[in-house]
Amino acid sequence: MKDLLAMDGLSIAVIVIVAVLMAVLLAELIALVVISNKKDKKGGDEVATDEPAPEEPITEESASEEESVGEEPAEEPAVAPQPDIAIAAATVPPFGDANRMSRSFMAKLIQCGGLMQERYGAVKNELLSYNKVKSRLGWSGEAFRRGRATVAKLAIRGKTLVICLAIDPATLEGTKYRYKDVGEVKKFAAVPCMVKLKSPRSVKYAIELIGQIMDREGAIKGEQQNVSYAMAYEDDEKLIRRELIKV
Repeated sequence: MKDLLAMDGLSIAVIVIVAVLMAVLLAELIALVVISNKKDKKGGDEVATDEPAPEEPITEESASEEESVGEEPAEEPAVAPQPDIAIAAATVPPFGDANRMSRSFMAKLIQCGGLMQERYGAVKNELLSYNKVKSRLGWSGEAFRRGRATVAKLAIRGKTLVICLAIDPATLEGTKYRYKDVGEVKKFAAVPCMVKLKSPRSVKYAIELIGQIMDREGAIKGEQQNVSYAMAYEDDEKLIRRELIKV
């Protein structure tokens, strides 16, 4: 009986030891499985990061943002540059255009250059050399009177200086003088004979005709005037400020 109990005790001890060993082995096996699963999961996560992320649903707001980025902005209508006053001087509409700036006689004279100013001075000095002759500057020209009678008018037509004289054009037919009859124009009715001052010879002829008028009027020539009427060029902006050009 004692031997049996001893054997049973030994068997139990062996069984316990085997059970402990199996438990240890099982625990190690479980640990290995857990570690292996963690590695597999980690590797799976790393691979998953290489895959594209799922697309978010496109809302109305995001769609409008994509359209604004993807599409080029519509071109704005081109706005024509407005010329400044200095540029407008070089692009003035032709004479007679209702939209052109209204230039006074003095403005034209200032911008015409020295040659025209010299011819203007020669004729004006001749007229003012006679007694009782006075000049009056107007918007469209300069009038010369002796008493109440207008004897001459200076004006600029296009780019040409002209003088209108109190002479009947019919009396100059067949002569050396070149003229134009402008008597039908109301403002030139008293001075119907227009002579263009385009050369030294035309200035000389105009002075001769002035002498004929003064002889007819009984005017006496005094000391010859020799005033310089040379004027420095001024652009449109300055002349507008001086009210010599109306816009």
